[in-house]
Amino acid sequence: MELNDWSIYPLNLSFDEISDPMIVIADFFSADDIPSHLRELLEWRSCVLEDRYYTGHKGSPSAVLFTHLLHIKLIEAMHLLLQPDKSKLIMTTAVHDPEKLDLEKASWRYFPGNLSEEELLNPFLAVKDFFKVYSLQQYREHLYNWLEAALSANAADEGFMPKDIVNVYENLQMIYDAAWLIHQRSAFNPYLKIAPSLQAIAKTTSPSTIPNLYRLNSAIPADGHELISRLVSKIKHKLPAVQAVIYLGVAPGKSNIVFLLVITPSDEQRQAQALSAMLEESCLPIAEIVALVHHESFLTNAETRSDLFVHKALNCPVIYLSGNMLLPSPKSINNADGLYRHQSKFNHWLAQGKDFLKGGEYYLQNQAVNAALFSLHQCAECLLVAIIRGVTGYRINVHNLNRLLKVTQLFTNDLAAIFDLNNTELKELFDLLQHAYINVRYKDDFEADRVLVDALFIVVSKLAVKVEQLYITHLSMNSL
Repeated sequence: MELNDWSIYPLNLSFDEISDPMIVIADFFSADDIPSHLRELLEWRSCVLEDRYYTGHKGSPSAVLFTHLLHIKLIEAMHLLLQPDKSKLIMTTAVHDPEKLDLEKASWRYFPGNLSEEELLNPFLAVKDFFKVYSLQQYREHLYNWLEAALSANAADEGFMPKDIVNVYENLQMIYDAAWLIHQRSAFNPYLKIAPSLQAIAKTTSPSTIPNLYRLNSAIPADGHELISRLVSKIKHKLPAVQAVIYLGVAPGKSNIVFLLVITPSDEQRQAQALSAMLEESCLPIAEIVALVHHESFLTNAETRSDLFVHKALNCPVIYLSGNMLLPSPKSINNADGLYRHQSKFNHWLAQGKDFLKGGEYYLQNQAVNAALFSLHQCAECLLVAIIRGVTGYRINVHNLNRLLKVTQLFTNDLAAIFDLNNTELKELFDLLQHAYINVRYKDDFEADRVLVDALFIVVSKLAVKVEQLYITHLSMNSL
């Protein structure tokens, strides 16, 4: 085949991209990671060979147009790197110590598996090999044929040589790896795994296969009346206008946390979260408590709506009642209706949490560490709200992650165990997550540590898994 002069030049790159081909390589890996590119490439090749057209993850064949352009631009950029005036860009990514490969393999999120050791040490060799098989123009022609076939419901005709399809497919996998080596070794912030010092965190936060749900023991023990009396005295002293205190109970096992529902007058001006913190701190010398503070309308309005949480609370011991309040009677609730109503709330908050988790992953892939941290905070908040609303029906409305985590101990210790605050490294991660909202939004000089945010991504991902496990267990326990 006789080639025109233009056949050896890039036809799809901008002036800036021609001047600096590394822009194209960075864009390729910003679009997706290598495992995702490999899946898309396999799907594209399958559509060439089979009687179907390419749909992609959005269900439209137009997606292959973007995939085609992405690959053409990558190939043209890699071809530019072979030119004498550009080759120094790629030669600087060569390494001469095989031991460095072991370090890269241990620390990178992805390490190439389609190159020889010589090509791993010097990706320039892999790029040269790529263009020994086909020229730049031949790759453009092959991928245009792939594009046409992927937009057709019919498999490629006899004009396609099976050997060419296999070679192009395997060579593209090889150029992915070569481009990845160049990108990683030249990037200011390469894509890394979790730091070795934080490897233990991933193990300690692994969700157990059997989620543990429990119900609080609301029966006051015979030797517990003095403790209750002291707690009530302290609460009345700190909050003289208190209307009622209901003993929700303690968790089974070794936990001594006492859960209380504290009712204030409707004209109480202080915020519930501030009152909760004040009461919990004041009672700490007596016992560790979790105080759920609400106006008296919380009981009457919720009772009208047949609120599941309030229904259960009204069946618990009332350990203090002022002369100014009359508690409503518990209302009978259909268990199936309650499950359905709370399931819709759970699904809403869970879906929102998963979207934020995807956002965190996207931002990490694009080196936007502060944005990733903010997304992980929002994800954790949504997940904790989801499981609290889904299991208890309690309409919690706070943003404080520590508070949300405490409230989950109404029914499980599994989530608090993920953020084990007795573990120094995990506590550091939780503190970073807890203050992410304020730090990212309001501190101009805040720069999140990439290694810590990578570790947080793992922990929050495990939180998402555990939340779903717990809710499935909850449904099975309450549907019998």
